[in-house]
Amino acid sequence: MASDTQLLIRGVTVVDPRDGSLQAGQDVRIAGEQVVSVEPTASDGQSVPAAARVVDAAGQYLVPGFNDMHAHPLGAGDPSGGLDLMLAHGVTGFRQMSGSDRLLKDRAAGTLMPADAPRLLAMPGTVLTPFNAGSAAAAAATVRAQRDLGADFIKAALVTSEVFYAAQQECRRLGIPILGHLPNGIDVARASGEGVRSVEHLGPGVSLLAGSDSGGGAWEVPGLALHQEFDELARAGLAPLRVLQMTTWDAAEFLGATDVMGSVAAGKHADLVLLDANPLESAGHLHRIRGVVRGGRYLGPDGLDALKEKVAATRSAR
Repeated sequence: MASDTQLLIRGVTVVDPRDGSLQAGQDVRIAGEQVVSVEPTASDGQSVPAAARVVDAAGQYLVPGFNDMHAHPLGAGDPSGGLDLMLAHGVTGFRQMSGSDRLLKDRAAGTLMPADAPRLLAMPGTVLTPFNAGSAAAAAATVRAQRDLGADFIKAALVTSEVFYAAQQECRRLGIPILGHLPNGIDVARASGEGVRSVEHLGPGVSLLAGSDSGGGAWEVPGLALHQEFDELARAGLAPLRVLQMTTWDAAEFLGATDVMGSVAAGKHADLVLLDANPLESAGHLHRIRGVVRGGRYLGPDGLDALKEKVAATRSAR
């Protein structure tokens, strides 16, 4: 997404997901796809560039955009509907958890993502299975081929322990992360110690990221599924700040990208969510989206409703 416009979000309360601190009465200035300043609103009113769009956000709360760290919106069909729904629900970035040679080649060519879509944060090649990793040698060869195509990580599933360890060794040699579904009977401590970056669908007792698996299960609605996860995390006893961290700052830390995402600050991506209520009081307030900024482009209530209506119209026409 590219934006040449300037945007001023005026008088907003900025939420810092790192520690839960609040900065009330802030002006957040955006130019292009980047936040350029976060400063207190001057009592006498600050000059506004003639070309800037001003959003009066007094009484509202600004947080980094939500990141769905386990999603499958990209595949064989047209992904635009699912991506639109994600954006309409504040999902400004996602980790694609299933890839292919074609998807990696399309990304390298700059033809993969539709305009105005959520940000693609990371993507693997084809998942390692007995079809492409039936032996230790085949697994190592597949890892090399996917690395050469630009995969950000290797995802494994349904392989034996012997094959998994061979793939892990090759990943370590090449400097590419491996993650996914651990084989039955594998030594989890050993796998973690030897470099497994994350284990998908694992329960409490470890560091957690927010991910919906939307697109992986037909019953999971893109965007909405992540909000359902917020509710489930809250029901499990996680504090509202912890839920917010899992979809913002923790995602940035996991990706090694805290310099460009994870908080609202100058120099970071202009991927933001404007809320009508304080998300530190209740995780349910993450549902109360007033506006979304993706790559510097602001979508208010009308724009968000239009995205949902477009998807509904497309689906009902089929």
